[in-house]
Order: sequence, then C-alpha cells, then structure tokens
Amino acid sequence: MSSMVLTGGRVIDPQNNLDAVADVLVQDGRVTQVGKGLKAKADAVIELQPHHWVCPGLIDGRVNFGDPGYSDRETIRTGAASAAVGGITTAILMPTTKPVIDNVATLEYVWATVRRDSAVRLEVLAAATKNLEGVELTEMGKLTANGVVGFGDDTAPIANTLIMRRLLEYAQMLDKPVVVHPQDPYFSGAGIMNEGYYSTLLGIPGIPAVGESLMIARDLQLLKRFGGRLHVARVTTAESVRLLRRAKYDGLAVTAETTAHHLCFTQADMQRYDSDFKVQPPLRTDDDQQALIEGLADGTIDSIVSDHTPHNPDEKSRPIDQSPYGAIGTETLLGALMTRLLQDDALTPTTLIKALTQNPARCYDLADRGHLSPGALADVTVIDSTAQWVVDPLQFKSAARNCPFKGQTLTGQAVLTLVGGAVVYRHPTLSEAPAPVVMG
Repeated sequence: MSSMVLTGGRVIDPQNNLDAVADVLVQDGRVTQVGKGLKAKADAVIELQPHHWVCPGLIDGRVNFGDPGYSDRETIRTGAASAAVGGITTAILMPTTKPVIDNVATLEYVWATVRRDSAVRLEVLAAATKNLEGVELTEMGKLTANGVVGFGDDTAPIANTLIMRRLLEYAQMLDKPVVVHPQDPYFSGAGIMNEGYYSTLLGIPGIPAVGESLMIARDLQLLKRFGGRLHVARVTTAESVRLLRRAKYDGLAVTAETTAHHLCFTQADMQRYDSDFKVQPPLRTDDDQQALIEGLADGTIDSIVSDHTPHNPDEKSRPIDQSPYGAIGTETLLGALMTRLLQDDALTPTTLIKALTQNPARCYDLADRGHLSPGALADVTVIDSTAQWVVDPLQFKSAARNCPFKGQTLTGQAVLTLVGGAVVYRHPTLSEAPAPVVMG
C-alpha cells in the first residue's frame, strides 16, 4: 500500500470547517486521515510551510477542451495538462464540440479520449437539445446511463419555454441538474459588449443586461411550478443576483456560478479593443461586479468557473466584431481570484476555496470530491499563497493563448496537484515531491 503525507501546511477544508496547520495522509488513492503527527504513517513525506494551503482539489465547472472537432484550438490532453497546472483536479466538459455531445456515440468517444489522454478527472455536461438548437430534447436517459453529470446547451439559450419545462421535468426524473445560459437571444442579437456608456462611446453593438435577468426570472418561475434542479451559468448582473437571492430564500432548488473574468474585469476593459476581453456574457459594470462579489460572500452565488474557451490566434486576431467570444482561464483561475478577492479582503480564503471545491461538487453530485474527509478521493491542491508570478500565455500548457490576464502579476499559485494520490503537477519549488505522472 502506497502512502503520502503532506505535513506543515495550512489545511483549508470548508466542508469540514477546518482551517488549521495539519497533516493530510493519503493512501491508495484516498484521504485516510487529517490531523497532527501523521508523518510516521507514510511512505513519502512532503514538507510544507504555513503559507502553503492544502485544499481539496479544485473543481472547474465549465471548460471547453476542443475534442472532438476543434483540436486546432485545444485537445483533451492539452486542456487537462493546463487544468493540472492550475490546481484543477476535476473539470466539467461542455457539449459544444463538433459533433455536439448530444448522443451516446459521441459521448463514448469523449470517454475513450479522456481515459487515454487526461491527467485530471473530466466529467461531461451533455447537450439538453439536439445539436444545441433548442428544438428537440436529447435522449437524456441513455446519456445519464452513460455517465453525464447534467444537461445544458452551453452558450445556446433555450428560448422555447415549453422545451425548458420539459427539460426540467425529465431531468428531475433522472435527478440531474439543468444548466442554463441566461441570455434572451432576441435581446443579444449581434451585440458584442454590455449595452451602456462604453458601448456608445466605443461604437460597439451592445447586449442589454436585462436580457439575462429576464431569462433567469422565467426559469425560476418554471422551476417553482414544475420542479427540478436548476443551475444558472455565468451570472453577471446585479439584478440576476437579486433574483437568485430571493429564489434561494424561497427554498427553490437553484444554484449559480460566475466566472473569474467577470470578477476581475469590467466593460471599461473593452476600451483596449482586445478581443481577449470579448466574452459571453459580456463584461458588465462596476456595480454588477460588486454585486457578484456580495453574492459569493452571502452564498447566493455558489461557484466560480474559468469558462475556459480556447481559440487559435488566427481567430482572435480578427477585428473585434469578427473574432469569436471566449477566453482561456484554467491556469489563471486560482491566481486571478486570489489576487482580486483576497488581497482586498473581498472574500475570506475559506469562502473562495468553498466556491472552487465543495460547492461545485455539490452542484454536480460529486460526493467523493470537494472535501478532505476520510474516504474521499485523494484529489488535493497545494497552493503557495505568497507566490507572485507574471502571466505569460506562451508558457501555458494550454494550446491556446487568448488570455485576458496576460502580462499581469498575480499572487497565489498551485504548486502541487494530486489526483487520486498521484502527482499530476509539481512546481519546481516542491522538488522533493514525487515526479508527475506522464500521460500516454
């Protein structure tokens, strides 16, 4: 039996209300004990310091890894390697591939590729409707039997209210969440950025913020009437936060996420005319951003995602009205959030780690992840809370470079990533740790 102990670090495990210097013992792929004086029980010892935070492995609830169909942007191998560097041990794959993950055959291809190429755990959100068209539901029962964690059409909003009702009802039978992109397609149209002062100033077509809250209000009404579980993806506006806060107060089965880039940037950043800031939903106002932070602090917003959306340089170098939406974020997720939210005491470390571990695990029923309880999977992220580093996309493991954080100095970095007790990433500063597993 192989065993390892992480000793001397600050263990932050929100699910178990633990924030203290302690040892974490892992054996045969599972956490076996957290406490003091465990060094003698392990075959291997990794010595840490109190500025090293030992946390449950991070869970990223929204990534696009390109395969199948977009391997010129990213592959499961490069995307997973990128996640490992970012301290992410589980990521949820979106169905926006080519072909779309809306059938068992495509899903089986993805699973086979994951088994062969992924250094981290990958789960799949299956398409809710065929070809993401919002017209006909997928074979949800068969997809559930083949291991998907939920249903959603990624960036394609489900405009048809009857389809949305049926989706909630069928997903409820399968005990799976419905993940929605809250954007009224008739409002968004050909918009590129948030509608308001800056869109007028820059002459860039705008997307009204009300298009988001309208869809959330509709879906919450459907949830209240017909039941099910709703997960609202990429919340960006203050009004959306208000609606979700009320829904949770009323006891509705709803969870919500926002993205790192919406917490770190605003519509004012579009003045750079840099297409790496062209994301969907668009970057919003300062007031919206503050509402998101308050929503995280009080539990209205459950989790934070990277929304990792790779594009190749040819696509992103086009004029801003022709370039695609999206930015990469797996390798900057942790550092960006620690820099933005912890240095100004906007959130506590425990609240931030909870939004990256316990809460996304709960959203997707990943009961053996997101915590360090005895018997949990030994998915562990060690964070150097004092490390300062400059973002250089050319050094990324990701195949893509469309990163809005490029050139920024961030504080906080994953230095060791364990998946099932195996080292999948090790920063050079932790040279005493076992060498990482090499895929393939």
